Order: sequence, then structure tokens, then C-alpha cells
Amino acid sequence: MRYQVYFFELNYLIKLFLPIFAHVFKSSFDMKELVPFDIRLKGLKDGVHVFDFTIGTDFLSLFDNSPEDKVSANVKVHLEKRPGLITMDFQLSGKLYAPCDRCLADIQIPLESNYRLLIKSMEEPKEMDNEDVIVLHPETPVWNAANVIYENILLAIPVIKRYDCESDLNPPCDMEMIRMISKGVIHEISEDEGNSPWKVLQDLNKNS
Repeated sequence: MRYQVYFFELNYLIKLFLPIFAHVFKSSFDMKELVPFDIRLKGLKDGVHVFDFTIGTDFLSLFDNSPEDKVSANVKVHLEKRPGLITMDFQLSGKLYAPCDRCLADIQIPLESNYRLLIKSMEEPKEMDNEDVIVLHPETPVWNAANVIYENILLAIPVIKRYDCESDLNPPCDMEMIRMISKGVIHEISEDEGNSPWKVLQDLNKNS
């Protein structure tokens, strides 16, 4: 009887802590995967510097609660350092791989995004009201650009993912589905009806 109690307690502890250990292990692994997006600030001379980053199709999955879409892109960062201030201009160019919201066929959608971030240097860093401005200690050795790139990819993803099949001689679309939509057999979702979880994020960005 005593062994059964011990076994029950051990089984309970395994079920309790296993998800925690798995999350910690995944977070540690993901942190290593994001190291290539480090920008070394300590020792960086005043002036203009250019950094190039490659976004693989597994990039979005490195973040919690990320969409299932896959993206491949190149990101160029033009960094200008001046005393007490760093200006970063992000230029993203890539493709979104996702099912078409119109015909469900696998499609590729061009993604383009431009974003400016300011980094101020302060002895006592504090939160800023402007999300486009962050504050770092002057002795901060490294800053990682992955989160900023991730957020801008989300903002670049269209609310309705649809391919312009009418203007393409060889579209990847499911033409049978398109014909059914054109005949009114299937209702096509309009952009106003889009329920993308990123629509709120896009609206907030437009209003900020």
C-alpha cells in the first residue's frame, strides 16, 4: 500500500513538473536560435552601420502563441549611432506561405515592411510611452532585434490572405473553388468580415 502511495505521488509530480521543464527547455532552445539576431552595441563606433538578417520559415514558431503561417524574408537594418541615440531603420522584404482565404490553395504573398526604432541611452533606463522608442543603459553590450522583427512581420501579414488569380495566367488557386464562389454556391469572406487575430494589432499600430 505504501509503495502505491509513493507511486501515485511520483506520477503526480511528473505530470505537474514535466510541462514546466518542457517549457524551460524550449525557451532555452529558442533563445539560442535567436542569437543570430544579436546586434553588438558595446564598442560600436558613431556613424552608419548596416546589418543583414535572414528569416527562415521556422522563425515565427520560435515565439509563443505565434500564427501557423510561415514566412521567409530578408531584413536589412540601417543603424546610425550618435552620442546618446541610436536610430535603426528596418527594411523587410519576403514572402508569406499560407492557405488562400478564398480557395484554400497554398499561396505565396509578398511581404514588405519599413519600420524605424530609436534607442536612447540613459543611466537609469525606464519604460517609454512611445513604443517606437526604447531606453538602454549605456553599457548594454548586446541588443537582440528578433522581437522587433517578429512584431513587424505580424503587422505586415494581411488580414485577408488572398491571391490575385484573375491577373495571373497560371495561378496556384483552386479554380473549381473559384468557380463555385463566382456562382454563389460558396460565400466568400470579405475583408470586413476578417477575423484575423492580427487585425487588432494592425489597427493599434495605425492609431499610434
